[in-house]
Amino acid sequence: MFAALRTWTAAAGLARRSLATAATAAAPSASAAAPAAAKAATEAAAEAAATASKRKYVVANLRLRAFDPLVLDNYARFMQAVAQKMNVGVSGTVPLPRRIRRFTVLRSPHIDKKSREQFEMRISSRLLQVYNTAPETALMYIKYVEEHLPSGVAMRVTEVQHLPVPFVYK
Repeated sequence: MFAALRTWTAAAGLARRSLATAATAAAPSASAAAPAAAKAATEAAAEAAATASKRKYVVANLRLRAFDPLVLDNYARFMQAVAQKMNVGVSGTVPLPRRIRRFTVLRSPHIDKKSREQFEMRISSRLLQVYNTAPETALMYIKYVEEHLPSGVAMRVTEVQHLPVPFVYK
């Protein structure tokens, strides 16, 4: 049901890298400069943590598709209201391009090749992103939203796993 995507986040790597560069810069200096280097390392780590808390880390992408755009928009509003009640961070509804599929069919199966009928399907889609939420809370939110899925609306869930960036010291 969930397609796990492996994405890399840079926040853990930045904190490690700043600590590593501060430690290597402090190594050749005398013992009097060691407290200053430690202070610089902690300031760099605090700065990296502050910038990491401001970022939005996506936990899941919810893609909605339907033939009727009114039903789709009402359901998207419902999803945002539920997310607000559950304290789940959800981005605004992003309208994706509408797909139009056209078909031309013969009216009569035997004769009258010139007489044809044309049909079209208009598929509207929306994207919501769940971010800055614990994975357990996001799964609970997704299950609740799937249970209340109206007829005529399809939902595809893509779960994103954030892994620490491997850092190699040289």
